[in-house]
Amino acid sequence: MGMIRNLLPGPASERIPPGTVEIPILRVEDAAAAVRWYERLGFAKQWEYRFEPGLPVFVEVAGGGVRLFLSEHTGDARPDPLVYPCS
Repeated sequence: MGMIRNLLPGPASERIPPGTVEIPILRVEDAAAAVRWYERLGFAKQWEYRFEPGLPVFVEVAGGGVRLFLSEHTGDARPDPLVYPCS
């Protein structure tokens, strides 16, 4: 999102509403296994959404001030992303 922001005209303060939070969406094959992995890293599952039984899951995990969306939906995110925190 940082690159997209840099391509938009005007100062960042005009492009992004105050209080906006960016949350990466990470594509996962198995949301339950991914949640277990992130729990080992200190994250906790916040919520889970599934439109109906048998369809892909969309879940949020959070920990240490970081929030991540994990999605089994094939079109939600690019495969093999690289996400790292910076201040």
